[in-house]
Amino acid sequence: MNAYFRLKNAYREWFETLEVQVAFTGSARQCRYEGGVPEWLTIDALNGNVRHVMKRLSREVFGRTRTGRKQRLPYYAVIEGDEKSYGQRLHCHLAIGGIPPGHSLDDVRQVLARLWQDSWWGYREVHSAALSAPDESARWAGYILKEFDPRATERWTTNLKTE
Repeated sequence: MNAYFRLKNAYREWFETLEVQVAFTGSARQCRYEGGVPEWLTIDALNGNVRHVMKRLSREVFGRTRTGRKQRLPYYAVIEGDEKSYGQRLHCHLAIGGIPPGHSLDDVRQVLARLWQDSWWGYREVHSAALSAPDESARWAGYILKEFDPRATERWTTNLKTE
């Protein structure tokens, strides 16, 4: 097995060990019109949209702290699809964990859907699921990493700090 496949398998095994509580797929607007001028979605713009939505979701879950220290939900996201193509639309898959006890996963899913749909590039078509068993988390990791290329760093983003 060459180095590329060893690296890919190492990432897959590592992602499968993470405790994912919410699985999410969000479709994206492929083009927006600003003043009559089309702006096409890029992978960088979708990455920024993911980070923005996750920052807002963390604020919804943890609230604002008196010390100003911001807590963030750990997640990883993979972007699939093509820019300006009639092939597969750009969209993202998210795996989210770190939701504190006492928070309803269904409530978190509803808030996430609303935040995504209200975001700059978010589209109305979203799918999510609450994952309660470790094998569900591993299956989701396998699904979203099906086209994962560790060398294509623009197509994935993470925030795995749990502090």
